[in-house]
Amino acid sequence: MGRAFIDNTFWQAIVDNDYLLPSPQTAAALTPGLLSNLGSTDPDVREQFSTTVLEKWLYRGYYTPAELSDIIRQLAANLTVGLGEQGTHTVLLRSFSALTLAEIVYYDCEHPFLTASQLQQLLEDGLAYFLAEQDLRGYEAGIGWLHAVAHGSDLLAVLALHEVLQVADLERIMEAIATKVAPPTPHVYLYNKDQRMVRAVLWTLQRNILTMDFLGNWLDQITHYDDHTIGVETFLALLDGGKSATVNETYMGILHNTKQFLRSLYFHLVNAEQQPNVTAELLPKLQAALEPINTF
Repeated sequence: MGRAFIDNTFWQAIVDNDYLLPSPQTAAALTPGLLSNLGSTDPDVREQFSTTVLEKWLYRGYYTPAELSDIIRQLAANLTVGLGEQGTHTVLLRSFSALTLAEIVYYDCEHPFLTASQLQQLLEDGLAYFLAEQDLRGYEAGIGWLHAVAHGSDLLAVLALHEVLQVADLERIMEAIATKVAPPTPHVYLYNKDQRMVRAVLWTLQRNILTMDFLGNWLDQITHYDDHTIGVETFLALLDGGKSATVNETYMGILHNTKQFLRSLYFHLVNAEQQPNVTAELLPKLQAALEPINTF
C-alpha cells in the first residue's frame, strides 16, 4: 500500500500502459493512494496519477457500486478538510475531491447506481462545500490548477442533471452559484471560472422547472451588493479619485466578475443547442442587467 502513495514510477507505468490495472493488483487496494494524492502539491501526481487514473478506472468498470459508495464517502469527507482557509494547500484536496465527485455523479447519468438518498446527500455536501469555500485562486505557478470554484461548480452542474432533484433543490444550486459570481473581494476571476459557473446554471435551466419569478429575483441577487446596485452611478462614484482606493479595488473586482458572468450566460443561452424554456424571457432581463455596466 505504501507504494501506492509515494512511488511515481509505479503510477507512470500504469499511465504508459493505457491506465490498465496491473496484475495482480486490485483497484480497491490501490485507490486509497489515489484519493490521498488528490491533495498533492505536485500537479503530475494530483492530475495525471490520481484524477485521471480514477476517471479511467471508473469508466472501465473496475469498481463495484459498494466500492464507489465508499469512495464517495471519503471524497465528501475531503471537502471539509481545511474548509474556510485561504492561500493554503488544503484547497487542493477539497477541489480535486469535488472534481472527482463530479465525475462519479456524471458517470451515474449513464450507469445509474446512486440512490435518491445518496444524490440528496451529495447535494447537501456539495452545497455546504461550495458556499463555505473561501479560496478563489485558479492557478499557481509550481502547483498548477487549484480551481475550487470551477470544480465545485462542476459538481453542482452534474447534480442538476438528475431528475431526483426537484425545484427547491435546483433553486438552492442557483442561489449557491450566485454567491460565487462576484464575492465581495478584490479577487478577479481568471481561467474561465465564469464558464464553469454558467454551465451549472445552463444545465439547471435545461431541467425546465424553474420559474421566471425565481430567476428574476436570482438576477437581482447577482447584480446587487450591500444594497448598492452595480450600475453606472455606483461605479462612476467609486472610480472618482476622491473615494477610498480599497473600496474601489473591491468594487472593481465585483464589477469585473459580474460582467464576465452575465456576458457568458447571455452568450451560452443564445447558442445553446438545447434551449431552456425560459430563454426568450430571460435574455432581455440579462441584457438589461448588462447595459449599465457593459461599457466599463
